[in-house]
Amino acid sequence: MIGYWPQLCEGELFCSVVARYGALMRYPSHAADVRAVFGSTNAVLDLEFPSRLDAFVRRLPPMLDLSVDRIIDCHTLFPTYAPFLTRHRHCSMRQSMAADSQGKSLRKSAVSNRLIPSRGLRFCPPCAKQDLARYGGTFWHRLHQLNGVELCQVHRVYLEESIDADGNPIHSPWVPADRDLSEKALRPIDESDETARCLLHLAEQLSWLVDRGASFRGQTALPKLYIRLLDEQGFAHSRRGDIEMLKTAIQLRYPARLLSLLRADFMHPYGDDWLWALVFRQAQIHSPVHHVLFINFLGYRVDHFLLQLLDLEGDGHEMSENHSLL
Repeated sequence: MIGYWPQLCEGELFCSVVARYGALMRYPSHAADVRAVFGSTNAVLDLEFPSRLDAFVRRLPPMLDLSVDRIIDCHTLFPTYAPFLTRHRHCSMRQSMAADSQGKSLRKSAVSNRLIPSRGLRFCPPCAKQDLARYGGTFWHRLHQLNGVELCQVHRVYLEESIDADGNPIHSPWVPADRDLSEKALRPIDESDETARCLLHLAEQLSWLVDRGASFRGQTALPKLYIRLLDEQGFAHSRRGDIEMLKTAIQLRYPARLLSLLRADFMHPYGDDWLWALVFRQAQIHSPVHHVLFINFLGYRVDHFLLQLLDLEGDGHEMSENHSLL
């Protein structure tokens, strides 16, 4: 049983509060921290998809109002994937995060098709300053760790990568955020730069997904909607060779620097496959930023696109009853 648990801050990743707890309790190793939190050393403290959440919740003091669903919806990156998952995948991933299992298969299936590599934990210095004033400490924001989010859409500055004392990027989810994050020099974005404007537009929509994506409980009609919108815009799609025209149009639509940054430039070793897979391989899990990039190319913001998807599914029956879309 856990006798004390720190407050989960608004927008905080679950792994962040676990790291804060471990630092507070001064456990001698990460293994000791894992055993204290989850009752086992088999738990996976993944940035996006932690596991053994049900075991963790059972160990909390009874007076704490914290459920597995609340952790997944409010303190992981699962909501950014949720609108684009099949119903079966949506259900199985939530069950895997809750389950008393090692969770390796979940992480493998979730990242095997992700083209954007993981990087060090990132932060926004003005956000860290606000966190210090509001909570008395800093933490890792879940939005800032999402691949494709390169800047803070609130403060209009680029995110910074955390580094250790030797100057190496911090990747470990067991490392708590440092109070000195707020002292980092700012890098304001240049909104006259087209790539910066695209990154800002993407960050705003990905922020919406972080906050609202948990409303969705899976879908079956995403490929159908993608293909219908492609047909309406005159793009052929029946054979793999037909997609070349679409790739050329995407390259003309977006700055080359943006596509390269997001591993969507068709020159990455696996970059040629992301577009084809996004449209035709529904069973795979794809980076949310690639979905948003493609949705924007089709002429929609992600919230308006998902409204169309709900209509195609049938009156939005696959939305959570506890959430509203807008």
